[in-house]
Amino acid sequence: MKYHIHINKEDSKYLSKKDINNIIINQDNIEFDTNEKSFQLLNNEIKTLYIHNKRKDKIIKFIKKNIITILGILLMFIFLFNLSKTIQKIEFVDKDTYNDEVVDYLRSQMNKIGPFYYLNQSINQINFSLRNIFFNYEWISVEQKGTKLFVSIKKQDEKSFIDENSTVLGDIVAKKEGIVQLYFVKKGIVLIKEGQSVQSGDVLVSGNKKITTGGFDYIHPVGIVIADTIEFQNVKVKKELTSIIRTGKIETKDYFILFNKNKKDYSSFKSYEKEEKIIFQSKLFKKIKCTYYETKEIKTLYTLDEGIAYAKSLINKDFLLHKIHDKEELIDIKLIKTIEDNEFYHLKFVLKKKENIAIFQALKQENMNNQIIE
Repeated sequence: MKYHIHINKEDSKYLSKKDINNIIINQDNIEFDTNEKSFQLLNNEIKTLYIHNKRKDKIIKFIKKNIITILGILLMFIFLFNLSKTIQKIEFVDKDTYNDEVVDYLRSQMNKIGPFYYLNQSINQINFSLRNIFFNYEWISVEQKGTKLFVSIKKQDEKSFIDENSTVLGDIVAKKEGIVQLYFVKKGIVLIKEGQSVQSGDVLVSGNKKITTGGFDYIHPVGIVIADTIEFQNVKVKKELTSIIRTGKIETKDYFILFNKNKKDYSSFKSYEKEEKIIFQSKLFKKIKCTYYETKEIKTLYTLDEGIAYAKSLINKDFLLHKIHDKEELIDIKLIKTIEDNEFYHLKFVLKKKENIAIFQALKQENMNNQIIE
């Protein structure tokens, strides 16, 4: 390491036999460059010794000379860093899965500062909320790449509500009355047509392959039938609702447990929900990863209008929970009656839906025995 040193002129006698160079003699002092060894010797011999940082001076000189360029580069870096944190566009990986409600939710998770939009919570927290709100999807997630949010959605597989591989014999019948709009049948004899009105219990798809000839040869039919239906539904909404929600704060801890002894939780949250995952397990001990989700109690006091909106959301949620085909649709929810007491709103709705009305009905044993005897 090299040093640039200033010493007083009266200390020049100590310079003999030292490795010094680039000597400059000034009016009151002498300055020169030296190495580590000579510097240590001089430092022990001279009381007043000044170390001059030439590298620092060069840096300061360079900065002063190029201050405008440096500021420009710094501002450009800040701009690019800021740009990397902004969200300019939301895109769906599969355009066929585009959903306005998902877009609206993602926009609600952004703050606008000037012309820029920023996420107000982490991607992990947003994904957790998405999977709770849009539970009707088999999978939903969002990923930030640059200034874009990419949404991936996997819809529930279109499937019949009955087991294709079942060997139970029977028919597909209507679980309620409706007007048939379309049907998807993989196995069985179709006994309906589009636009046909059917009643509860009517056979829609027969499992008897010989039904048209009067014979008897049953299989397990597979199919769904979408029909226009109208039904009444009563919903009771409590005026004051207490619920436990997750705040979004998360803690994770690893525990080592010997001989399967119970462990004590060490979470800083006063109220929480816990999920455990076994990382490693042997006969003597196991390692467990615990995730703690902070929770809080929320009390919601519903007005009549809010109670009606909440009841409609429950009806819609129940419909989506039982929906098995994309063609099913909750067309209209209309309130027709309201009764209110001290604790509850009693609400009656009429629902207009396109839904699957097909349900499997096993063949009765006595019918099978009669056919065998004949």
